[in-house]
Amino acid sequence: MFYQALIYIYNSAIFLSSKFGNEKAKKWIDGRKNWRHNIEKLPKNSTLFHCASLGEFDQAVPVIQAWRKKFPNEKILVSFFSPSGMEHYHKRGIQLDGVCYLPMDTNRNMQDFLELAAPLRIFLIKYEFWPNFIKEAYSRNIPVFSLATLLRPNQLYFKWYGTFFRKSIRKVTHFFTQHEETNTLLKSIDCDQFTLVGDTRFDTVISRKSQRIPDEKLANFLKNRRALILGSAWEKETEILASCLEKLQHETIIIAPHQVNTTSISRLKRQFPDAICYSEENLDSRKNVLILDTIGQLANAYAHGSLAFVGGGYHGSLHNILEPAVYGLPICFGPKHLKFPEASTFLDHNFAREIKTGEDLVNFINEMKNQSEDVSSGIQTFIEQRQGATEKILAFFS
Repeated sequence: MFYQALIYIYNSAIFLSSKFGNEKAKKWIDGRKNWRHNIEKLPKNSTLFHCASLGEFDQAVPVIQAWRKKFPNEKILVSFFSPSGMEHYHKRGIQLDGVCYLPMDTNRNMQDFLELAAPLRIFLIKYEFWPNFIKEAYSRNIPVFSLATLLRPNQLYFKWYGTFFRKSIRKVTHFFTQHEETNTLLKSIDCDQFTLVGDTRFDTVISRKSQRIPDEKLANFLKNRRALILGSAWEKETEILASCLEKLQHETIIIAPHQVNTTSISRLKRQFPDAICYSEENLDSRKNVLILDTIGQLANAYAHGSLAFVGGGYHGSLHNILEPAVYGLPICFGPKHLKFPEASTFLDHNFAREIKTGEDLVNFINEMKNQSEDVSSGIQTFIEQRQGATEKILAFFS
């Protein structure tokens, strides 16, 4: 009952937020209107992959592709919790048979959702463990698998007051985990149905690299110059860059904002008045700062870059550092990255630096002028050695 009350409070908070101008909350509410009617149109007897947002979808992508190849007659359905997934999943170019929002995790909603969707099996990505969703699937004998499972000691499942949530995840049929710490945590709550496979995102970035279409416009602008790429940059990253820009007058910088919209592009133009935008017909190669004001150019920017300053590390929402790493770029990011174990791994291997000030950024750039070749080689070897998670997961279903 307490959990049910929390869910209703959460839903009410989002609804109120949507009424006071929160665009994301409004999309969240609007996207779930008439959800039962929408799901009735989707194919039944599918394999359902549930993702919180676009980042989790990226972890599911290589498994979805491999599943489609191995079981070509099965339908694939994807559900999202966040609007970011619904709005941008199509950019990955993945063939899906249906896409929908997951409704709020109430008993009635999940009974109706599973009755209407009737999936054959469910994959939950990373740590999307909705108790009523799992309970209803369990009661219908629908196997539930956790893909790219990543758990931390501070989560509810491992607290003295987390009994309700522990009971829920014990109903998961099998966990495909990312690292040993997650295995240890699962054992601590009497869950031993797991297989260590690693992070599927290594497979994703390697595949994307092999399929990348070169960007001649970007190449002509750079003319083989070294470039620092600010990938998915939030305001804090651009503020740090602006604070030390005078010391980087001879550096070429490409900025890809976290959100590509009129507001963010206007702010960047104020911060960097001499910058030019990618959408301009002719890019002046004499300029040192380029703003990517169109969607879809970041991967190409990383491919042409020399260093990467990855966004989200000042808000606990670090963007995927494997995207620049697959091209061998030394990486830096903000200090709030505890939820992202790959960040700590990169720091431990000397592939990355933590940046708190503009001075830190300048030091990182200068340091890498002499070390980048060795670091780059080490990063690419590291990435290649960790591919194969998808193959291990599919082997389980042989």
